[in-house]
Amino acid sequence: MKFGLIFISLLSVVASAQESWSDHTIEANRLRSAAHYSEAEGLYKAALGQAEAFPGDVRRAESLNNLAALYYATGRYAAAEPLYREAIAAVPSGQRQVALFSSNLAALYKALGRYREAEPLYETALGILARTDGAASLEYAVSLDNQAELFRTEGRFNDAEKTARRACALLEKSAGSNSAHYANGLNLLALTDRALGRDDEAEPLLRKALAIREETLGPEHPDVGISMNNLAEFLTVRQRYVEAERLARHSVAILEKSLGPEHPSVAVSLNGLAQALRLESPDIEVEPLYDRALAIWRKNPGPEHPDYARGLGNLADYYRTRGRVKEAVSLYRESIAILTKGLGPEHADTARRQAMLAELLDLRRRYEQAGGGTLSHEAHSAQ
Repeated sequence: MKFGLIFISLLSVVASAQESWSDHTIEANRLRSAAHYSEAEGLYKAALGQAEAFPGDVRRAESLNNLAALYYATGRYAAAEPLYREAIAAVPSGQRQVALFSSNLAALYKALGRYREAEPLYETALGILARTDGAASLEYAVSLDNQAELFRTEGRFNDAEKTARRACALLEKSAGSNSAHYANGLNLLALTDRALGRDDEAEPLLRKALAIREETLGPEHPDVGISMNNLAEFLTVRQRYVEAERLARHSVAILEKSLGPEHPSVAVSLNGLAQALRLESPDIEVEPLYDRALAIWRKNPGPEHPDYARGLGNLADYYRTRGRVKEAVSLYRESIAILTKGLGPEHADTARRQAMLAELLDLRRRYEQAGGGTLSHEAHSAQ
């Protein structure tokens, strides 16, 4: 009888722990989706502690993945990687969870600039999900969209465009035309169209993605800030500076509030704001914006990342327009070295900086041969 009571008591404890783990995880997922990261983190950690009561159970791996995903969202990349790896190792190969965790780890490697490590993880994830969930499932579509973003970042624009269009269609069908998932697909498709020079196709997609994110996620969500920056960068290139500046400033404010002032996404928006202001009015002092963006990137994800190199290149452009030729040349060379190592010598970003450096060096050589003078006006005109 006593054994029976103990057995019932143990069952009650286990059932209670299971229910508590589920409740914590569901609420934490809701909070994370709403960008309430501090509250979500406490619940994820509590769920991970509760999952220790189920040795060998997949819930521990899921808790590790969830906490890693939160660290990733908040820019704590170094903390996320070991958790993702531990989650993958805790599940037998070929299972659905391995695909989901592998796709998340691949996204982290992409953010870190470790593109070659990301590629096989996406292939693994897509292969498993095609078998377990089907090639029309939401999970498959999300991983496919992430793979397309990797292709775009690597400069494989045709592959990116083909994959992004397929992913976007699947996301619309599986998640709905007013979903945040579909907005992600539209956003990536727009960026891919931009890379291929299809600006007329890109703009309505960027605006539609922003509208969906504002409606579904709320106006202060970080994804809204990211969409605003993407649209601002597009408008800057199209020389529509007034709207670009407004969106860029709003983007910085949203991202600083939701992610904190040191998040890499804040650096992207600061850089975008500096670009809009610099091109709108060459007399505006924007060096502090570039410097702050570079300081964030230098710390996270690090000085070898292509984003840091692009920031250096943009600051070099600014120095060039100010006639600070020696500083511009130095930054172009540093930017090119990083881009060549991270993306390769044939990547469009690398080639662009090489062309800018070659043009500036040629200007300097011609002035020296002519007996001196100032490069300030000429360098600005060449911009």
